[in-house]
Amino acid sequence: MVKYLLAFALLFSATPALALDAATEAEYHRLAAKLENLSERNVWTGAERTYQSMVELGIELSFKDHFQGAQAARAVGDVTSARARLEICSKMKESEEVLDWLWQVDQTYGTVHLFADLGAQQLEAKVTPFDPNQLSAIQFAQNAIETTGTFEGLLPKGDYTFGPFDMQVQPMVSSGRVDLRTDEGMRALEKAEKKKSKKHKQNKKRHP
Repeated sequence: MVKYLLAFALLFSATPALALDAATEAEYHRLAAKLENLSERNVWTGAERTYQSMVELGIELSFKDHFQGAQAARAVGDVTSARARLEICSKMKESEEVLDWLWQVDQTYGTVHLFADLGAQQLEAKVTPFDPNQLSAIQFAQNAIETTGTFEGLLPKGDYTFGPFDMQVQPMVSSGRVDLRTDEGMRALEKAEKKKSKKHKQNKKRHP
């Protein structure tokens, strides 16, 4: 009798985990179909959000998922994330298209680390590129600096100004770093981050 009760208890306790796995798998397939649909229609902002939701599921994604994620990241200007997703693709299987794309990124973009007080500095390209993907990458960096004061990632090669400084971005060389933060600005940012974290915790309590 004890054995039967124990078996029943184990089966009952395992059911929620099995149900959760099934729910996660169903959600993955729903999001994968959505990602493919948005990618086919070139709705890249939505595709980027969908890819991020898929990553948050914590399950293994397919080559196609990561490749479409790379396309979405490139379209919204996040070349750093695009390259990282291409790296994942290259480890999953051989693809000439992926290798060519990685080579193109490495020959065209350089890494920068830019820091400033929030709203105090601007990033400007001295020559606006004709390539829409490169233009999106610059706009992505500009938006990051405008909203957070920080950008760490890939920018198209070329000459820029960041605040009072001239800066040249070159592929395949040591990354450029410009830190224009002040003590006052750091304190203000720390205060804003604490406020944001507190609000996030409060929202989590309301919507567990």
